[in-house]
Amino acid sequence: MLESNAVLFVSLQFGSRFANSFLVTAARYELLEAGGIAEFAWAQVTTNVARMVVSQVAGLLTDNFALRHMYVATEACNLLLALAMLFGHSHPSLLFFLNVGLGLIFSFSQPVTKSMPPAVVAAHRHEDLAIVNGWDLTCDKVGRYLAPIAYAVISSTHGFGFAVRLSCGLYALLTVLRACVKVSEPPPKEKVEGAIRPTVGKKLWGLLQQVWDGVMSLRRDRVLRLLILNTLVTNVFLYPLNSVHFPVLFKQMAEASSSVEIDQTVVGSLLAGAMSLMRIKKKKAWMNYTALVSLGGVVGPFLSNLMIYMLESYSASQKKDRLKVGVMFGVAGQIVTSAILALIVSVSWSLGTGMLVLLLVLAWVLTIAVNNIVTTYFNSISQEKLQRGERGRFIANIMTMFTLGSSLGTLLYSRVISGDGDGRDVSGSVNLLLCGLMIKVVILATSSDFVFLQCFMEMAHLVQARNANGCVLFLLDRSQAHSNAGLEVRWSLVWVSVLLLGVVTEMLFNLHLLQKKHQFALPREIIRDYFSMFSFPARMEPLPAATAEQAPATAADGDSARKRKLGGDDADGGEDAKKSKGAADAADAVAAGAALELQVPPGEVEALAKRVASEATLVAGICPGFLSSQSRWAGLTGWAQRLCSLGEPAKDELLYWETYLAKPRERGHAQLLRQVREDFADMAERLVEHGCSEASAAVARETENVDALCDLLQQLLTLLEAGTAAAAEDLLETSALGPSGKGKGKGGAKGQSAGADGDAPPPPPQRRFFAVRLDLCQEGCAKFHDDRRFTTVRLVLPLFGAGPVLAARENVDWVFWKQEDGLLDKVGESTPQEANDLIKAWNEKVCPPSKETPTSQGSLVVLKGGTHSEKPLLHRATYCPVADPATPQQAPPFQLLITVDHVTADVRDQLIEMNLDSEDDGEEGEEGDPEEDCEDGVREGGDNHDSAE
Repeated sequence: MLESNAVLFVSLQFGSRFANSFLVTAARYELLEAGGIAEFAWAQVTTNVARMVVSQVAGLLTDNFALRHMYVATEACNLLLALAMLFGHSHPSLLFFLNVGLGLIFSFSQPVTKSMPPAVVAAHRHEDLAIVNGWDLTCDKVGRYLAPIAYAVISSTHGFGFAVRLSCGLYALLTVLRACVKVSEPPPKEKVEGAIRPTVGKKLWGLLQQVWDGVMSLRRDRVLRLLILNTLVTNVFLYPLNSVHFPVLFKQMAEASSSVEIDQTVVGSLLAGAMSLMRIKKKKAWMNYTALVSLGGVVGPFLSNLMIYMLESYSASQKKDRLKVGVMFGVAGQIVTSAILALIVSVSWSLGTGMLVLLLVLAWVLTIAVNNIVTTYFNSISQEKLQRGERGRFIANIMTMFTLGSSLGTLLYSRVISGDGDGRDVSGSVNLLLCGLMIKVVILATSSDFVFLQCFMEMAHLVQARNANGCVLFLLDRSQAHSNAGLEVRWSLVWVSVLLLGVVTEMLFNLHLLQKKHQFALPREIIRDYFSMFSFPARMEPLPAATAEQAPATAADGDSARKRKLGGDDADGGEDAKKSKGAADAADAVAAGAALELQVPPGEVEALAKRVASEATLVAGICPGFLSSQSRWAGLTGWAQRLCSLGEPAKDELLYWETYLAKPRERGHAQLLRQVREDFADMAERLVEHGCSEASAAVARETENVDALCDLLQQLLTLLEAGTAAAAEDLLETSALGPSGKGKGKGGAKGQSAGADGDAPPPPPQRRFFAVRLDLCQEGCAKFHDDRRFTTVRLVLPLFGAGPVLAARENVDWVFWKQEDGLLDKVGESTPQEANDLIKAWNEKVCPPSKETPTSQGSLVVLKGGTHSEKPLLHRATYCPVADPATPQQAPPFQLLITVDHVTADVRDQLIEMNLDSEDDGEEGEEGDPEEDCEDGVREGGDNHDSAE
């Protein structure tokens, strides 16, 4: 058992770390609210730079002044900062300095508190040093991980002021209790009479000399050099995973899930119950997922202390070097946990949210536990090998190195994540983890004192103490006994370890490639495809997916199809025609229900996209308040209005296709956002060239609004990918039911046509690429049409101006739609006003104006793509500049319309070629008639007569 003085010291370490983290969390959150992101980020940069200098000063003071005085003084300074925050939290500038001050005082206190265990432990209880160091580290981590959640609960229930007053009381109590800790100080040096007092120059030189001596102390011992390098690798490659990668990962997964819901599994249900019990809001779910993983750091230190007791007991019973056993066990555990984390991160997007959180929590518990073991024995070794006057500077120097390492790791992870674009590519983070793992293996394998073989021998001895019947452990002991063959065995194990690491790396890389190939496939499909990579027959590329009315056709069916189209009376062709007509009638019968959903809440948009893509009965949905649902998009409508008000100079058509003009290794989302920013910067210059003033043209380069537009586009791409994933999953499930498709409720039409030939399921879905279109001051096609046959899901968002007008299938005169289309042949030969009247008259016969469904500004329209029925959902643009009878007020002559599609690679290439050809024609020839272009586009993109074929 520890003595009471050591117990008091350990308890105060927990209280001090908890109070500091509690108050720092309060300062950061309040600064973010009051001062904004710039003040918040600048405070962190200033704190990190100043902490390295302060830690060096604290190291010098620790070696030259009384520990007890500085131990109490640092807590008193924290109390003063807490009182200042209580009375000045409404001023952003004061919050800035308080945030920096808390970080500096914490950095100053670290060399002081880390040097105190030898002065707190009694001289005759030297064996308690490792235990005190272990509990010191445990209390530090537990307090750090518990404080943010504690502050969130207290501030949400009692307010910010109550939380700060609570921290003031806690700091006052800690200051009083710190004064009660007994610290054994060395006897003061006696003053010599007549001694010459050093000059100011000598004092400064002595200060620099002490700093240099402290830096050189890092290289004085080979064991310490090894441990310093190992811990530096941990700070660079491991800890930033929790602070940088996990928040981005969970944020992406939360945005990609339905209404921020957790997957409906057992683990997901338990996680949802825990979040409800802790009063966690769903809109902040991704933050709480990260906090739950970090809470694994609370359990890890307790587990490490239990393991330290076992290691100490084993070392004493086996008469082993306890420091060596502990260090080797901890480093071996770090290698294993790093490999586990790399495996989990590599398959993170194939797991549900609940399962991913559970696995990361368990892995992080083990990671913190083994890291605690290494740090505990590292502190014990350094405290035994260094003199009293060297410990403070040594700790200050290694903390400076570790701070630099953490900063470097943060930059590395931020770099690879920002290069991933949409955040779904985790190969960069996995490669960093494997790089750190490889460095640890090389360090252990090439060291003469701590070799890889000895590491596993110590682990084998530890397990053998609990299991005396292990035959494998007996063989390991026998191999260790043969000292002559020890070198060969050691290097054999080194090479085997490197080989195994290479195999694991190759497997992770192959899984990553398969995830990219099967962007929306289920985990079982990825695993099945992985093992099929080792088969000898060459694999064929997947064929295009069959649509709802297109069953897989053979070569013989081609002649029948041509005869049906030409009016032939072949017997087989007639039978095929009956089957095709029966399938279409069945699909239309299924689709006779609610084909269009109105007034969809913004929180259910992603679920709507999934249902539109996968359900045969639902072809479209409208979310009227989508743009106004997020405060970060509040200024986009006004910005778009100012941009479009420039008139003809602002008229433009911005087109973006995934992988087109992308930079090397640039992901889809990153490519789109970069190209949008570049185009609007070019637009500002073009507006000036077309006669606009500099002040008017500056609207196109307003960074805040362009960034908000990019954020909106990224959200639309996330919704689009969710819909495509649902369609792909539905197709896989439908194919698993067999050719008849029986038992498939929501995809009845698909199930009936998926295997019409009766022998082959539909091929796997092809990868989809985004096609984004921004129409500025474009009139659009005012004729009812359906041009969505080549896309999976289409999203339409009128950023400014009226949106498309929809015509539900039950309100359309389909006989006129099929027979009277020839009236529009006169449009190309008429004047613009006559063409407009002809189109209006034709539209009114297709669908009466009273039964049309208009969409308002800022609403999101989700449309089903593909050729799903002979009676699709028709849509048209508003009439400009004539008043539109479908809208309650005059339609503006300008608008900014966003259209996002998901197309196959072939369709993407066709769109690129078609638009590039049209651009060349527009540059070489005269400007074409817009109504003629509309008619050509309708015939080319999805003519009503060809929709069934």
